[in-house]
Amino acid sequence: DVRENNMIIGAAFKKPGVIEGVGVARLNLQTSAFELLGTVFGNFNSRRINVVTSRNNYVACGGTFRGVLPDSSRAVALYDGTNWVKLAGGVSGGSQAQVVAIALDNNNDMYVGGAFTTAGTTACANIALWNGTQWNDIGGITSTAETPVVNAIAIIGDNIYVGGRFNKAGGTVDVKNLARYNKTTRQWSAVGAGTDNGIQTFYVKGDYLFIGGDFLTANGLPAGGIARYDTKNNSWYTFGSGTDGSVYAITSAYNGIFAGGSFLAAGGKLSSHIGKWQLDATPVEDESSSSTINTQSGVYPNPTQATTALTFTTQVDADVTLTILNELGQTITTVLNAPMQQGTHTITWDASAYPSGVYFARLQCGKSIITKKILVTR
Repeated sequence: DVRENNMIIGAAFKKPGVIEGVGVARLNLQTSAFELLGTVFGNFNSRRINVVTSRNNYVACGGTFRGVLPDSSRAVALYDGTNWVKLAGGVSGGSQAQVVAIALDNNNDMYVGGAFTTAGTTACANIALWNGTQWNDIGGITSTAETPVVNAIAIIGDNIYVGGRFNKAGGTVDVKNLARYNKTTRQWSAVGAGTDNGIQTFYVKGDYLFIGGDFLTANGLPAGGIARYDTKNNSWYTFGSGTDGSVYAITSAYNGIFAGGSFLAAGGKLSSHIGKWQLDATPVEDESSSSTINTQSGVYPNPTQATTALTFTTQVDADVTLTILNELGQTITTVLNAPMQQGTHTITWDASAYPSGVYFARLQCGKSIITKKILVTR
């Protein structure tokens, strides 16, 4: 987990005189200072850390360990910036209680998911909330078809998103490996049609929830192990044909979305275990320096609730393409692809079928490209 200039690491370390074993450490990426925060204990074969995360000065980790010295809370640990917090014994139950996913909110409340039946002395089915003083049951994640497990938790606004392998949330809500818990109403709900197989990881970027896992479809769309859910507009997006296997990790960098996992191809191209979805490099207003085409009249109306028009002038007879892209740089429709005569033209795009959000009109004439931002509101 990386926050600002610090990398939080949960792993097996071997540094003579400092640590030889499994522990949690913080590495300052600017100074290269290495700080050991704690070592886990338990049976040697079960001292595993599955997840580390941080927020503010807090660091949390989960796995199959018996505790982090000096605390003895099973499978979960929380560091408050100075000390390890006593967590009332941690989680237990099942053939091997483990924590696979953790999320900390702005109040430093900790949501913990995995495979367990009890948190402290409170019965909790595979998900629990530590509110700073005690464990709380928030309804549970279960399955009538397979052994349930929570593999991913993400917080966006007042909603807690939970992914894994399960078909029930809160005891009564039918879901498919993906569920949402509202902190204010304390109610569970399904997120669209979910996925047809297990979810392994989440990645949050703004209002977007990126989802990776073993699934072939997400909300009924062919996905190939990776999809994106727009939590604000309740919309789903896929990344071409996805991968030919499973996705275990997602992040963004260098104007792209990176996915790692157990696959040999991404988007139909050979890509062993790691792939990049290239975001469009032009989702900014960019008037081309070429004189072949110009859009001095711009886009009107903008914002729009339904239709909007782009007026442009070509200096020569040429083939012109007008495409509309979403915020990820994905082409959602082609409005124009035709030869145009020299002169001024106006092309209309009907946005009434698309959710509210930011879009980009990309106009290409020969080698000249102009991109204009369009805001769709409802």
